[in-house]
Amino acid sequence: MNAFIIPTDDLFLLGILASNVVWQYLKYVCAALGDASSGGRLLLKAEFMKEVPIPAAASRDRTAITQMVKDCLVCEGDKLTNIEKQLDQAVKSLYGLRKSE
Repeated sequence: MNAFIIPTDDLFLLGILASNVVWQYLKYVCAALGDASSGGRLLLKAEFMKEVPIPAAASRDRTAITQMVKDCLVCEGDKLTNIEKQLDQAVKSLYGLRKSE
């Protein structure tokens, strides 16, 4: 009921779904066990997950996000943290959000 399998190898989609932007969105739409912002758990149900808005992206943006995800899969430590921050900024940009949002 709470496990999701998406039969695709689309790393762009993985980057979007793993971004802080999407997790912040899910905190607003999903039920939570405890406080989702401080260690609580989100109840990820299909009815919420299927409504996650996936932004349209130009080819260059898709390519850049896909590369960042590939880099995340092989990096660790500070380098991984930096790539994750870049990925979050790229996803924010696709949603039309500013850095501070």
